Formats: sequence, structure tokens, C-alpha cells
Amino acid sequence: MKKYYLFLLLLLVPICTWSQVKQRSLYRLQTIAPGEKWPLEGPSSEAIGHKIRHVVDKEETKYIIMLVEYLQGKRIDDSFGPMELAFSGKGAKIRWELVVDTTSSSLTRVFALKPNGGFSHRQCMPRSGKHLNYVYIPYEPTLIYDQDIPLCLIYEEDSIHPKQENWIKAFIEKNKSLKDFPFSRLERYFLIFYHANQTNTK
Repeated sequence: MKKYYLFLLLLLVPICTWSQVKQRSLYRLQTIAPGEKWPLEGPSSEAIGHKIRHVVDKEETKYIIMLVEYLQGKRIDDSFGPMELAFSGKGAKIRWELVVDTTSSSLTRVFALKPNGGFSHRQCMPRSGKHLNYVYIPYEPTLIYDQDIPLCLIYEEDSIHPKQENWIKAFIEKNKSLKDFPFSRLERYFLIFYHANQTNTK
């Protein structure tokens, strides 16, 4: 009888272990080369998100999410600027969440989260003696075409004597946009925006 119980116990251990493994999301099950680190699995629980909701009202619409860096007023071109690209038809719903994670002092992580659990992300590194802060920009729910529509401003400032946060947030709260924003007061910053346009304009 004891052998029978021992046999049942040996069967239950691998079954329980397998049920725990299967609970992980499939998109996280990736292989890596020896010596490489596992990819970032998502923003920290302390990070605050900015939910983006649009309904496409034109046929054959291309919707792209961009992250662009500026240094001393000049745009720095980067092949990793595009974060997401989607093609949608009229009536399609665009749903995603922008999350800027500044919980690490050595880097800022930017995530574009999808409703299906997938995401894309970028990393922004502050220079020595600096740190990165951010402010989300209010947006119109109506999809705007053929313009770069800002959704977030990430700005670099001095770690010991930060001077930017108060006036930047006061400007955004008052104006609800970046129109007439004095970018010349910022030495280095990043803009996250969406751009929508029709691919067939004939």
C-alpha cells in the first residue's frame, strides 16, 4: 500500500510543476543566447500610464507611434524612433497605453502597451549628473491626421538642483498642449507622439 501512495505522489509532482509553468504569458517565453540578459517584461507597478483611445474615421489609415530625441534644439535621427506601426480601416478602434517608467535613476523606460498583452519599449539614458522627468500631454479623442500629435514630454534636468518640473507642469496644466511651448529652455528632451495619415489619398 505504501508503494502505491509513493507512486501517486511521484505522478502529482510533475503535474503541479507543469500547471505552474503554463500560467506564464506565452509572449514572455523567449530564448536568449548565453551571457545575454532577459528582456524587460514590463513597467514597474509604480509607473503611471496614459491611456490612448481613438476611432479611425478614414479608410486606409496608417498610425505610427514615435519617440524622438532633441539636443540643443536639433532633432537627433534614430532608426529606433518608431515604436509601433498599425494600418487600420474606417471604424477601427485604436487602443493602447503609454507608460513612462522613471523608477530607475540610471535610465527611463518607455512602453507602448497593447490590449492583447504585447508591448514595445525604448530606453532613454540621462547624461552624467542628470536625470529624466516627464509630463503627459492631454490629447483630443478625435484622430488628427497629417500632424505630429504630442502625447508626452520627457526632459532632462540637473539631479541636484532640478529647475524644470514646476514651470513645465504649470504650462501644460494651463494650455493643455505644447503649442507655443518654449523648447529653447530645454537643453535635451524627448517627444513621444502619434502621426496618422491616409496611405491612399487618390
